[in-house]
Amino acid sequence: MNGRQVWLPLELVLEGYLDMMDQGKVVATEDAYDGEQERPNPWIMPSYTETDLEETLEAFDSLAEAIEERLPAITDDIPGHGFIDP
Repeated sequence: MNGRQVWLPLELVLEGYLDMMDQGKVVATEDAYDGEQERPNPWIMPSYTETDLEETLEAFDSLAEAIEERLPAITDDIPGHGFIDP
């Protein structure tokens, strides 16, 4: 060991792997699987999960709302004024 490598307790590493399995970030597959994801047999590591997508969309919606709240008041006489047109 070169003194720069930080070793984590095995229990912590295994707990992290189990969390990844629960979140769908690591999925067991059959031998017939021929997808493009990284594949340490018999596992695949999808590039994103449904949870990732949902959390990203929620964050985007929150960002859009925060931007809209900071915009000047919309008046009816200025068409197309605002972050998202109705």
